Amino acid sequence: MKIDKTPPSVSFDTNGCDLVSLGQEAKTIIRINDNLSGTNIQYGRWMQSSYKDTFYSLSSESDFTGEGGWSFTNNSESLQNPIDLLGYWRLWIYTKDMAGNENISYTNNFVMRRDNLNLWLFQYPSTFTKSFDDSSNINSVTFKGIGGWEIFYIPIKTVPGKEYSFSFKFQNLSTYTTGKYQGIALQILNKIENNDNINNEITSTYYLPKNITTLDHHSIKFSAQQNTTYIAFNFGTVDDGQAINFKIGDFELRDYIP
Repeated sequence: MKIDKTPPSVSFDTNGCDLVSLGQEAKTIIRINDNLSGTNIQYGRWMQSSYKDTFYSLSSESDFTGEGGWSFTNNSESLQNPIDLLGYWRLWIYTKDMAGNENISYTNNFVMRRDNLNLWLFQYPSTFTKSFDDSSNINSVTFKGIGGWEIFYIPIKTVPGKEYSFSFKFQNLSTYTTGKYQGIALQILNKIENNDNINNEITSTYYLPKNITTLDHHSIKFSAQQNTTYIAFNFGTVDDGQAINFKIGDFELRDYIP
């Protein structure tokens, strides 16, 4: 008679993704193997982190049976997870066989960071020059307004009625604060139009002070009104030929927790 002292093994058909596309749902086939007694408990749970090495660790069955967890059968597709929040995601799996042996495993990271401004959308890209430092997740940017405004933005999948928190880092490198320059505004929008977008705002416009000379952290809370929300940075009129220099990046979007 064999005594089963070996926990079930876990593998994934898709084990992480370096850059999940906007709007794509992360999913994989979960494969459980237990040659002796067989499994009788299997749970999964997706977890998000702003940084790739700082995930909250799941360590017991109870971590999987509450909010966010689900049970599944062997060799089945994972619960589809809308990778809508900016950060890193892992699928965690808890299994226990008939003999009581447990195994907790997780995938490699599914990455949904959008720090590089080359992954954002621009109304008039020729008004910007930019470079990205992937060690700090920060962009160095020069903007020259040509007789008007500019806006760059990113669409994010959201749940109507749910509260979110968007944060970022910003540093002003310019001394130009006069003339027609109105500053940089962060807007949370239901849609993008070719104007100041005031009528499309979910929250009041958040203006970045013109005198920020250090790389400071900023955040804004909002409640989504539809399935797609646009996070936008709107640049007021700049006198022709004048350059605005700044650093921006380390973007994060998370569920809002009071």
